[in-house]
Amino acid sequence: MIITQNDNILFQNDSSPPQIIIPAAGFGTRVGSPHAKELFIDPITKKPLIHRALNLAAERNWPVHVITRPEKTELIDYLNKFPSVYTQIVSKTKEWPDSILKSAPFWQKKNILILPDTLWDPQNAIDEIFRSLNTNPIAIGAFEIDKNQSHVWGVIKNQTFPLEFCEKDQSTQLFDILAWGIIGFTSDIGIEYFTKLQESTFDHQWKFMESKFEMIRLNTFADLTRI
Repeated sequence: MIITQNDNILFQNDSSPPQIIIPAAGFGTRVGSPHAKELFIDPITKKPLIHRALNLAAERNWPVHVITRPEKTELIDYLNKFPSVYTQIVSKTKEWPDSILKSAPFWQKKNILILPDTLWDPQNAIDEIFRSLNTNPIAIGAFEIDKNQSHVWGVIKNQTFPLEFCEKDQSTQLFDILAWGIIGFTSDIGIEYFTKLQESTFDHQWKFMESKFEMIRLNTFADLTRI
């Protein structure tokens, strides 16, 4: 179902399930493709990569909101096959956090950001993130990386407060950091959080938020278009 900025999407109450948000407005420049990388075939499932996230949501009866561009017609046609998926068409965005910010009018009380071409273990980490959002405005599925790889991942400091994060940190002297793979957030904190994430995608500087949050540890996490 294609939605526009004028559509009225009702907010959930505290007991409602979360909304899955999938950013898919990129140009696929890293994988050298003019088409939607989200439709690349997963070698394990033999289905498009984005199907993993759609299936996890369908198993839980959670709504899905996908953000994409009008040029990605194959992806839009594919998403139209799923009645519980809302597709938002946006113009060119600066970086991926910008597309998340453009979806703000459609955020629900609780939201979980899943990248469309990723795989993690345990898969029920999204259930733990949902549980955490009952008491925390931010819940992050995080995994261990070598500190020398901080320049290719979004990273957070392994602590309980405050929340400190950076997109593709350029330093190689970091210790006790984790990379994020999944982001759960409530609607009241999202603007501040993704605005700072967007700033960090440009200046690669650490940002701070004095907000409660919980880290849900992931045993493994893979970007299937990176490996």
